[in-house]
Amino acid sequence: ISPDGRYLITMTDREMRAWDLIEQLPIGNIWNVERLCGMVYSPNGDTVAVAQTDGVVRILRPPYLSAQHH
Repeated sequence: ISPDGRYLITMTDREMRAWDLIEQLPIGNIWNVERLCGMVYSPNGDTVAVAQTDGVVRILRPPYLSAQHH
């Protein structure tokens, strides 16, 4: 859950999806990143660190931070 409590990111071993908890809807952007094993929000919620099973860590910007969702 994002630091402000509005968004949730769910993940499987192959994809991540963002949800708007207030609207109770998926935001629609799906990240396809293979071999996922964990994720964590930055303290301010601007980025998400995503860990892969091969040791790679990616820093991603959540889709709901686009202008249409502000």
